[in-house]
Amino acid sequence: MIRVLLPGVLAVVLLVMWAPIARAQTLERFRVPMRLPDETPSGRAAWAHLDRVVALVTGEEGAVFDEEALSPALKASVSVPQLREAVTGFASRNGGATALGRRLFDARTATVGLKTGADGKLWTLTVRVEEDEPHRIDLLALDAAPQPRPGGYDGWAVLDADLSTMGVAAGFSAWEVREDGSLRLLNRWRGDRLMSIGTASTLFVVGATADAVREGRARWDQTLAVESALVSVPPGRFAGFVGDEAPPVGEFTRAALAERDATASDHLLLRVVGREGAEARLRRTREEALRVTGADEAARARAMAAPMAPFLSIHELFKIKCTVDGFLVKEFAEATEVERRALLAPGGAVAESVAESQFVAAWRKPQDVLKVGWLATPDEMSIELARLWTLSREEGMDGLRYALGPAEGEAFDQRVWRSVAAVRGGEPGSIATAWVAERVDGRVFVVAMIVNDEWKPLDPRPAQRILLGVFGLLARVG
Repeated sequence: MIRVLLPGVLAVVLLVMWAPIARAQTLERFRVPMRLPDETPSGRAAWAHLDRVVALVTGEEGAVFDEEALSPALKASVSVPQLREAVTGFASRNGGATALGRRLFDARTATVGLKTGADGKLWTLTVRVEEDEPHRIDLLALDAAPQPRPGGYDGWAVLDADLSTMGVAAGFSAWEVREDGSLRLLNRWRGDRLMSIGTASTLFVVGATADAVREGRARWDQTLAVESALVSVPPGRFAGFVGDEAPPVGEFTRAALAERDATASDHLLLRVVGREGAEARLRRTREEALRVTGADEAARARAMAAPMAPFLSIHELFKIKCTVDGFLVKEFAEATEVERRALLAPGGAVAESVAESQFVAAWRKPQDVLKVGWLATPDEMSIELARLWTLSREEGMDGLRYALGPAEGEAFDQRVWRSVAAVRGGEPGSIATAWVAERVDGRVFVVAMIVNDEWKPLDPRPAQRILLGVFGLLARVG
């Protein structure tokens, strides 16, 4: 694969082996008790290689390009001299480069954010190592990252103005999480707007899983076999465990939250907490959001009357919306809760449906996003993520701490932020994201943003620019 980099006015061609990170199906072995990826030999190697490559791309004095650190497969697929020039000359071509946040994506892949000195542009550097010893680099990529809003934000009012001119339905909510778990409101813009959150529904599945562990109905180290019948769409890394060893619930939880692994999320929903567990968690979160925001009785009645059940699995959403006949989505949209449960039950139309791969790949147009799927508000997403952060600090909730890391912090300056973790999801016509971030001074913040368009696909870039600007505001909160 050829990736064209445009640092300033000079185009540099970086050749890398064709192996998309998001589609990597290489399996990592799990054990009980759980271990973080950086405690594995490949994880430690990925960190070490990343440090050495960062020294090269930032122009650190004395840094040396080591050709022996590259795998035979990578060297066979690239021009090594051209790769050397692209890496070692990056800083000089861009007026310098500064490393931002680092993240171990999985037990083989490490990433770091970079900011160039000449134009302040953001980049993501990715290093992946071989699965087996000696864990040499088999993927090296440098890609342009989402860019912040020009000029940033000098106050919440400017953010609200941006949200109001997006031209689509949007909502935003930001809070500080105090040490005792209570919340301090920072800003809300239509934070009580009920919208489609798509596959970010995993947030409430993880919330229900945490409830089950806390109440003694499940354990983080409880193993769970991956079933072929529950392999989801997209399958995710956990699909490869069918017929293999059974990972612990804590690993499913981390994969569902940090990797957005649909198969892991669906197993938690249907084999650990049940639909009723996720429905109960969403209901309790909605009640808490109404209480915290001081909603009046009329608003409470409207919110609690909104549909919360049945809680779909991710695979079921695709089975409804990516079928041959196309009529199932309309039938489900018009059905009552009782009728929907019948459609989902064994022998029902959804249970018997197949998500056709060609329709999954081609799905771009929104389909009844406000009638079929999962609905929540920005307030609910931020308040639930704040609850999980607080719970993760309790004794016995190590699996939840594990699920909320490693942080998705490549674009965030590690001199300001100690950790940044995200819940992200959606579907055509829906983008939903919630972030929990801890500053180096110990202050913790949660933000959530949802964007919907019932009629056409969404461009994610405006939301990305807004969120990057939000973190500039949070860095200055006193």
